[in-house]
Amino acid sequence: MAPDLRSYCMNTNTPYQMLTKTEFLKEAHSAWNKLSGRFFKLEELQSFAEPGDPSFEAYRRGDRIAAARLIKSRVAKQGIMYGSALSRGVKLLRVRIVDLPITPYLSYEWPAYHVNATIGETILVPEPALISDLRHDRRMKDFLLFDDFLVLLLHYDSAGVFVGATPITDSERVQEYKEFSESLLPKSMPFTEFEKLHPELQEFVDA
Repeated sequence: MAPDLRSYCMNTNTPYQMLTKTEFLKEAHSAWNKLSGRFFKLEELQSFAEPGDPSFEAYRRGDRIAAARLIKSRVAKQGIMYGSALSRGVKLLRVRIVDLPITPYLSYEWPAYHVNATIGETILVPEPALISDLRHDRRMKDFLLFDDFLVLLLHYDSAGVFVGATPITDSERVQEYKEFSESLLPKSMPFTEFEKLHPELQEFVDA
Protein backbone atom coordinates (compact mmCIF):
# COMPACT_ATOMS: atom_id res chain seq x y z
CA MET A 1 0.00 0.00 0.00
CA ALA A 2 1.34 3.44 -0.91
CA PRO A 3 1.81 5.84 2.03
CA ASP A 4 -0.51 8.71 2.79
CA LEU A 5 1.78 11.55 1.77
CA ARG A 6 -0.14 14.07 3.82
CA SER A 7 1.29 12.51 6.98
CA TYR A 8 4.76 13.44 5.76
CA CYS A 9 3.99 17.08 5.00
CA MET A 10 4.36 20.01 7.36
CA ASN A 11 1.23 21.62 5.92
CA THR A 12 -1.47 19.25 4.72
CA ASN A 13 -3.02 22.07 2.70
CA THR A 14 0.11 22.36 0.58
CA PRO A 15 -0.07 20.51 -2.76
CA TYR A 16 2.40 17.64 -2.94
CA GLN A 17 3.98 15.68 -5.74
CA MET A 18 4.98 12.03 -5.67
CA LEU A 19 8.12 11.23 -7.63
CA THR A 20 8.53 7.71 -8.92
CA LYS A 21 11.78 5.91 -8.12
CA THR A 22 13.17 6.86 -11.53
CA GLU A 23 12.12 10.49 -11.13
CA PHE A 24 13.58 10.54 -7.63
CA LEU A 25 16.97 9.32 -8.87
CA LYS A 26 17.01 11.98 -11.56
CA GLU A 27 16.03 14.73 -9.12
CA ALA A 28 18.55 13.59 -6.49
CA HIS A 29 21.36 13.36 -9.05
CA SER A 30 20.64 16.86 -10.32
CA ALA A 31 20.52 18.28 -6.79
CA TRP A 32 23.72 16.47 -5.81
CA ASN A 33 25.60 18.19 -8.61
CA LYS A 34 24.35 21.58 -7.38
CA LEU A 35 25.49 21.07 -3.78
CA SER A 36 27.86 23.68 -2.43
CA GLY A 37 27.60 23.45 1.36
CA ARG A 38 25.95 20.46 3.02
CA PHE A 39 24.10 17.27 2.23
CA PHE A 40 22.06 15.88 5.13
CA LYS A 41 20.30 12.55 5.37
CA LEU A 42 17.95 11.48 8.15
CA GLU A 43 17.25 7.77 8.55
CA GLU A 44 14.40 7.03 10.93
CA LEU A 45 12.91 3.79 9.63
CA GLN A 46 14.35 0.82 11.50
CA SER A 47 14.03 -1.81 8.77
CA PHE A 48 14.17 -1.51 5.00
CA ALA A 49 13.70 -4.08 2.26
CA GLU A 50 15.65 -4.19 -1.00
CA PRO A 51 14.37 -7.23 -2.92
CA GLY A 52 16.81 -8.34 -5.58
CA ASP A 53 19.83 -6.61 -4.09
CA PRO A 54 22.55 -9.28 -3.58
CA SER A 55 23.53 -8.11 -0.10
CA PHE A 56 19.91 -7.91 1.07
CA GLU A 57 19.15 -11.34 -0.36
CA ALA A 58 22.19 -12.78 1.46
CA TYR A 59 20.94 -11.17 4.67
CA ARG A 60 17.49 -12.60 4.09
CA ARG A 61 19.02 -16.07 3.62
CA GLY A 62 20.85 -15.71 6.90
CA ASP A 63 24.33 -15.51 5.32
CA ARG A 64 25.49 -12.56 7.39
CA ILE A 65 29.16 -12.69 6.36
CA ALA A 66 28.31 -12.57 2.65
CA ALA A 67 25.72 -9.86 3.31
CA ALA A 68 28.29 -7.70 5.11
CA ARG A 69 30.87 -8.10 2.37
CA LEU A 70 28.39 -7.36 -0.38
CA ILE A 71 26.86 -4.29 1.23
CA LYS A 72 30.30 -2.85 1.96
CA SER A 73 31.32 -3.43 -1.65
CA ARG A 74 28.17 -1.72 -2.90
CA VAL A 75 28.68 1.34 -0.72
CA ALA A 76 32.37 1.62 -1.64
CA LYS A 77 31.29 2.24 -5.24
CA GLN A 78 29.82 5.56 -4.09
CA GLY A 79 33.34 6.85 -3.44
CA ILE A 80 33.56 8.73 -6.73
CA MET A 81 30.20 10.40 -6.17
CA TYR A 82 31.16 11.35 -2.61
CA GLY A 83 34.52 12.60 -3.80
CA SER A 84 32.93 14.91 -6.34
CA ALA A 85 30.96 16.61 -3.58
CA LEU A 86 33.83 16.70 -1.10
CA SER A 87 36.07 18.34 -3.71
CA ARG A 88 33.57 21.21 -3.83
CA GLY A 89 33.76 21.64 -0.06
CA VAL A 90 30.43 19.91 0.61
CA LYS A 91 29.96 18.32 4.02
CA LEU A 92 28.20 14.95 3.94
CA LEU A 93 26.18 14.33 7.07
CA ARG A 94 23.88 11.50 8.11
CA VAL A 95 21.85 11.13 11.29
CA ARG A 96 20.73 7.56 11.97
CA ILE A 97 17.92 7.14 14.50
CA VAL A 98 18.33 3.87 16.40
CA ASP A 99 15.50 2.45 18.46
CA LEU A 100 16.13 -0.17 21.09
CA PRO A 101 16.15 -3.09 20.87
CA ILE A 102 18.22 -2.89 17.69
CA THR A 103 16.53 -4.49 14.69
CA PRO A 104 18.24 -7.30 12.75
CA TYR A 105 18.19 -5.06 9.67
CA LEU A 106 20.24 -2.38 11.41
CA SER A 107 22.79 -4.98 12.47
CA TYR A 108 23.02 -6.05 8.82
CA GLU A 109 23.32 -2.46 7.57
CA TRP A 110 25.84 -1.30 10.17
CA PRO A 111 29.06 -2.48 8.43
CA ALA A 112 28.18 -0.22 5.49
CA TYR A 113 28.39 2.83 7.74
CA HIS A 114 32.07 2.16 8.30
CA VAL A 115 32.59 2.34 4.54
CA ASN A 116 30.48 5.50 4.30
CA ALA A 117 32.69 7.08 6.94
CA THR A 118 35.85 6.02 5.12
CA ILE A 119 34.75 7.75 1.92
CA GLY A 120 33.90 10.99 3.66
CA GLU A 121 30.52 10.90 5.36
CA THR A 122 29.99 11.96 8.96
CA ILE A 123 27.49 9.63 10.65
CA LEU A 124 25.84 10.47 13.95
CA VAL A 125 23.38 8.63 16.18
CA PRO A 126 21.19 10.60 18.59
CA GLU A 127 21.01 9.47 22.18
CA PRO A 128 17.46 8.05 22.46
CA ALA A 129 16.68 9.81 25.73
CA LEU A 130 17.62 13.19 24.28
CA ILE A 131 15.24 13.02 21.31
CA SER A 132 12.19 11.49 22.99
CA ASP A 133 10.40 14.84 22.63
CA LEU A 134 11.05 14.82 18.88
CA ARG A 135 9.90 11.32 18.00
CA HIS A 136 6.36 12.50 17.16
CA ASP A 137 7.49 15.52 15.16
CA ARG A 138 6.20 15.21 11.60
CA ARG A 139 9.69 15.93 10.31
CA MET A 140 11.03 12.80 12.02
CA LYS A 141 10.78 10.80 8.82
CA ASP A 142 13.43 9.74 6.34
CA PHE A 143 14.48 12.70 4.21
CA LEU A 144 17.34 14.19 2.22
CA LEU A 145 18.28 17.86 2.51
CA PHE A 146 20.36 19.52 -0.22
CA ASP A 147 21.89 22.76 1.11
CA ASP A 148 18.87 24.99 1.62
CA PHE A 149 17.17 24.53 -1.75
CA LEU A 150 15.57 21.07 -1.70
CA VAL A 151 14.14 18.45 0.65
CA LEU A 152 13.21 15.02 -0.62
CA LEU A 153 10.85 13.14 1.69
CA LEU A 154 11.41 9.42 1.24
CA HIS A 155 8.44 7.06 1.28
CA TYR A 156 8.37 3.33 1.97
CA ASP A 157 5.61 0.76 1.98
CA SER A 158 4.70 -1.35 5.00
CA ALA A 159 7.47 -3.84 4.15
CA GLY A 160 10.13 -1.12 4.01
CA VAL A 161 10.44 -1.03 0.21
CA PHE A 162 11.17 2.41 -1.24
CA VAL A 163 8.21 3.61 -3.31
CA GLY A 164 9.05 7.21 -4.16
CA ALA A 165 9.68 10.69 -2.83
CA THR A 166 8.05 14.05 -2.33
CA PRO A 167 10.11 17.13 -3.24
CA ILE A 168 9.89 20.30 -1.17
CA THR A 169 11.32 23.49 -2.63
CA ASP A 170 9.36 26.17 -0.78
CA SER A 171 12.06 28.13 1.06
CA GLU A 172 10.14 28.39 4.34
CA ARG A 173 9.44 24.67 4.50
CA VAL A 174 12.99 23.78 3.50
CA GLN A 175 14.20 26.02 6.32
CA GLU A 176 11.96 24.15 8.77
CA TYR A 177 13.65 20.89 7.83
CA LYS A 178 17.07 22.52 8.00
CA GLU A 179 16.37 23.76 11.52
CA PHE A 180 15.08 20.34 12.50
CA SER A 181 18.23 18.67 11.15
CA GLU A 182 20.40 21.07 13.11
CA SER A 183 18.43 20.43 16.31
CA LEU A 184 19.48 16.77 16.17
CA LEU A 185 23.22 17.40 15.97
CA PRO A 186 23.96 18.43 19.58
CA LYS A 187 21.94 15.44 20.78
CA SER A 188 23.98 12.96 18.76
CA MET A 189 27.24 11.05 19.04
CA PRO A 190 29.56 9.56 16.40
CA PHE A 191 28.23 6.20 15.26
CA THR A 192 31.48 4.56 16.36
CA GLU A 193 30.83 5.74 19.92
CA PHE A 194 27.28 4.42 19.79
CA GLU A 195 28.42 0.98 18.66
CA LYS A 196 30.73 0.76 21.67
CA LEU A 197 27.59 0.88 23.79
CA HIS A 198 26.01 -1.85 21.64
CA PRO A 199 28.79 -4.27 20.67
CA GLU A 200 26.37 -6.52 18.79
CA LEU A 201 26.56 -3.94 16.00
CA GLN A 202 30.26 -4.69 15.53
CA GLU A 203 29.86 -8.41 14.88
CA PHE A 204 30.16 -8.27 11.08
CA VAL A 205 32.02 -4.98 10.60
CA ASP A 206 35.27 -6.76 9.75
CA ALA A 207 33.70 -9.51 7.62
